[in-house]
Amino acid sequence: GSGGPAGAPRRYAAGGAREDILAAATKQTAAIKAARDAAIKNGTDPIAAAKAAGGVVVYEELPAALRFLELFVRLAKWAYPALLLYAITFFVVPCVRAVYCHWENKNIAARNARRRIAAGGALREIIAVGEDKRDRARGAQRLEIVTEIEPAV
Repeated sequence: GSGGPAGAPRRYAAGGAREDILAAATKQTAAIKAARDAAIKNGTDPIAAAKAAGGVVVYEELPAALRFLELFVRLAKWAYPALLLYAITFFVVPCVRAVYCHWENKNIAARNARRRIAAGGALREIIAVGEDKRDRARGAQRLEIVTEIEPAV
């Protein structure tokens, strides 16, 4: 190495060591790319072919905010049918209830009208009976008390 402390930037000796390393890396990258392309052409796994050729697959981890947003999209796709059903129910149930209440109120109004007519008829009968009793009572008050029966002529 460079003889410096651990973690310090590496210094390359003059004489082309840096160029040699860059050429070797370029050659290895080309070999990995060729193996990957051949695997794609043959219909085999390109990642396995790249690993076999000495490549390393690096999976980057997304920031937490992007992972959350990706999770939110997946959650929304998963919950969409249930949310759609809820939205439809949210509007349909009150509409059905309003129609039912209108129908029920119409039935109640018709029943109340029938009851009013029946109650009016019953009241008229009660009034007629009361008037008849009153008239008979007045007639009874007009009668004269006869103590002797007069002979018929």
